Amino acid sequence: MSKFYYLILFAFLFSSSSFAQEDISNEESLLEKSMSSIKLSAFLPALEYNYEYRIKPKSSFEFRIGGLTGFDGVSYFDDLDLVHFKRFYVSPTLSIGYKYYVTLLSRKEKGRDISFNAGDYFGVSLVNGVNGLIFEKETRTPDFVLIGSTDGENFKRKYSDWSHTLSIVPKYGLNRNWTQKIGFNFEIGPQLYLINNKYRDVRFTLFVQTGLYLKL
Repeated sequence: MSKFYYLILFAFLFSSSSFAQEDISNEESLLEKSMSSIKLSAFLPALEYNYEYRIKPKSSFEFRIGGLTGFDGVSYFDDLDLVHFKRFYVSPTLSIGYKYYVTLLSRKEKGRDISFNAGDYFGVSLVNGVNGLIFEKETRTPDFVLIGSTDGENFKRKYSDWSHTLSIVPKYGLNRNWTQKIGFNFEIGPQLYLINNKYRDVRFTLFVQTGLYLKL
């Protein structure tokens, strides 16, 4: 890991600990003091353990660990051959973050259920991940352009890639309670990749996650 990686991680942890030093006893908080859950996300399928700890009357520190899965595929011509390429991966992830809740009081005044921090929030997360376990399949149909054959040769490969990425995600999110034990979460925001050990690039994507969480 580079010195830049450790510098970013230290700065993020230091800022979070600085928020936590403020005494919250003088102001009533609507946030849970602490809570944990298991979250299953549908967009970019992921399974995560989440732990959230109140550090201010309206804000909290968050820790997440888990893994996400993904799939992509492409078809193309290689000279006269038709090639179908598919890839499936399982990637471990770990993140820390800060959340600031903005709608708990208004929701409480309207008689809404705000238990388990069921409100809207803005936040930022530092996400560390690795490429993980990768499964690839390539189907090559020789001379497809000439004879239109549908019989293809299959080539499969499984390997692990432990090159890691580091990204920062400013985000908007919301929690809602569906039942006493199950809730709904949605998050969206820009995701800036700061470190990618394999490609040495800086990338910008849209981060979107939505799914259900089981309250522990």
